Amino acid sequence: MMNEKDKKLSTQENDELGMMNAESGSKSNSSLSTHNSSFNIPAIRFKGFNEEWLASELGEILDITSAARVHKEEWTDVGVPFFRTSDVVSIHKGLENKKAFISFDLYKELSTKSGSVKKDDLLITGGGL
Repeated sequence: MMNEKDKKLSTQENDELGMMNAESGSKSNSSLSTHNSSFNIPAIRFKGFNEEWLASELGEILDITSAARVHKEEWTDVGVPFFRTSDVVSIHKGLENKKAFISFDLYKELSTKSGSVKKDDLLITGGGL
């Protein structure tokens, strides 16, 4: 149960969050607000996480790189698995998606330019025309 001090801090923090979001043009999402702003402790906690939140820019905690575009004409029936946005969406929806692959030669070429995926890498998909 929140005491009066925590309620005041939570209200103040929500006001501050609302101001920050107003500056960026986005709406506040109260489920993302923190419970105690003086300690940067979120209102919603994942089991096992008890410390303060540490605000960081994504580029401060990992290297951001870009991969080369692979066109549909370059896909093959066998070879190195090639992950697409549709694969992520299908997995999320519990649907089957036809797998795509690229040749080992194309993989080597792209790996030389952009690097290769390693364990614990964070992949972000993008879609476009």
